[in-house]
Amino acid sequence: MKDSPKPGTKAFRDEHAAKRREKIEEMVRELESVSFKQLEEALGVELKEQTLYKDGNYFAAKGIPIIIRDKTFRPGPDRLTTIGRRRIAYTEEKEAIGRIATDVVLSPKDFPGGPRNPDVSLMSQMYLPGAQITRALDAKLLSYWLQPHRTLVIDAGSTNTAICRQIELVAIPSSTRHITMLRIVSNGLSIARMFSDSDRNRQYELLPLGGTWDYDTDAMTGLLAERCWEAFALRPDIAVIGTTAIDPARGACCDTPEEAQIKTRMLSSARIKCISADSSKLLNPSGGVSVFASFSSEAIDCIITDWKINSDDKTALRFREEARSLGISIIAGREGMGAEASQQRAAKGV
Repeated sequence: MKDSPKPGTKAFRDEHAAKRREKIEEMVRELESVSFKQLEEALGVELKEQTLYKDGNYFAAKGIPIIIRDKTFRPGPDRLTTIGRRRIAYTEEKEAIGRIATDVVLSPKDFPGGPRNPDVSLMSQMYLPGAQITRALDAKLLSYWLQPHRTLVIDAGSTNTAICRQIELVAIPSSTRHITMLRIVSNGLSIARMFSDSDRNRQYELLPLGGTWDYDTDAMTGLLAERCWEAFALRPDIAVIGTTAIDPARGACCDTPEEAQIKTRMLSSARIKCISADSSKLLNPSGGVSVFASFSSEAIDCIITDWKINSDDKTALRFREEARSLGISIIAGREGMGAEASQQRAAKGV
């Protein structure tokens, strides 16, 4: 069992800062506004104003829609946007997706060493327990994980921002993950800012796409973004593309035709094609009017989601069976991964 950090140490302060910020987010969601005094009463400790203003700066830097006005934490204007609403929905599920997606993108720790399970026929399943993986994706992943230099294309969105928060925690180069350089291509402004502000990773190349920035979705889209993509002339190793809903009858959907255009280009150009979505978008698809990928193994290699897709619910069983019959893999973050992610961020001081 891991020992708690000693009082007065940086690790101790970082852990308490992470817990305090989680409490602030929780109270703002429930109460809409939380004064410094209310927060002190809720935590049972006396806090310096300077500390709380630093928390406000942290939220601003991370793109979290919470601001300080008159010594009170309030929802920021981003709360009214589509991306703002999505950032505060299904947060535990998205944290779990972020953890498992990091293993997919950066390769699992200790690969290609680590434990061997003779009962599992596909090696990638040894490192991604519980995943429903086809032999075709298994071969692709094993080849990809052995590459020291990799190119990831990841688009804007709340789930993909959660994924990038976990990727950013891993110092590259990493001997335990067999990676020395990561090139990141994204049309998400928050994602580009996250990596440009990082002081941990220096062995990556950041390629933000130009285009028209949509304040509502945080995405660079339009003709300029498409021409920028064409100018890069990339063949990414892996694409992780978000979706507002996956309907097996229609495919993966998004909000606008402009988004669909750039998502289609990003996804179709990659060797490994992944869709990221929390399970609500698979089990209760309701959003999205523009289809950018058909529900087929030609368009999608795998769906990265959370543990609820593996439930015994009839809808989940039917979705898994449809995916299996079409040769689409499902990789799900397990329950509790979100809590692990929060603890890891606290240990890293973020």
